Amino acid sequence: MPLRLKCLISFIIILLTSIVWIKPIDQSTDAIVTEHLKNAAVTFAAARLLNGAISVVQGTELSIEPVGIGLTFKAGEILDPVNDMVERFSWVMLASTTSLGIQKLLIQMISAQWFNIMLSTMAALLIFAIWIPRAIPRTQLWFTKLFSLLIVVRFALTIVVLANHLLQVHFLAEQQQQATEHLQMTTQAIEDFQQQHMEASQEDKSFMDSLRDRWNQVSQQLNPSKQFEALHAKANQAIEDMMLLIASFLLQTVLLPLLFLWVLVKVSGFIMRFEVLPAKTLT
Repeated sequence: MPLRLKCLISFIIILLTSIVWIKPIDQSTDAIVTEHLKNAAVTFAAARLLNGAISVVQGTELSIEPVGIGLTFKAGEILDPVNDMVERFSWVMLASTTSLGIQKLLIQMISAQWFNIMLSTMAALLIFAIWIPRAIPRTQLWFTKLFSLLIVVRFALTIVVLANHLLQVHFLAEQQQQATEHLQMTTQAIEDFQQQHMEASQEDKSFMDSLRDRWNQVSQQLNPSKQFEALHAKANQAIEDMMLLIASFLLQTVLLPLLFLWVLVKVSGFIMRFEVLPAKTLT
């Protein structure tokens, strides 16, 4: 092997090995995953609160008697589709949170001191094999394979996390935040709806107040209930928001990690099958 090529390869090996010991890179990656984990937890909590609010209000009824014909509407009839979507959304968020937790654990493992020591040891052996006179070509090749495999494992997840973070910052963060806020607003609207009906059913009213309320009710009986119309609009918006969140979190925490795993397997397989360099070029 020419002297210049030996120097270049040695320099690259030393540079890559030095980078793995830079703690701010690992700390930034871990902080990004922690931030994503917190965002997923907040969204998951918003979905569970919405589910709880729906469970409480499902039995609430509103009676309307236009021209003497009694009609009764149940909140559950409007909120059942939302409740079904919340159940599915909760499973997706649980899977997303689990995926982020696994990523955080893997980052802590590959950035641990024992992994860096193992990689540095392999780098030293590879440099020694490159510079030793009349080194066995097969030994050089296997040291190259093992070092390359460790480098791929060490940096691949970091690159995926950074790419994922850029995707969220530039494309998904605002949409996720708005959708989560809408879910929280829907939960508040459902709780307000339930509170109003509880207060109306428990309030002691005078004769004149009852007569006034009765007049207001009669004046609106020929029209659909505004409260239920608002509740129906909130329900439709909540379903749209959950579908958007499902798509974004599946992309971030399932599809991209699976793509990363597929690429990692392919690259690792290529490294282990690599047999291109002839023996004379390695000596």
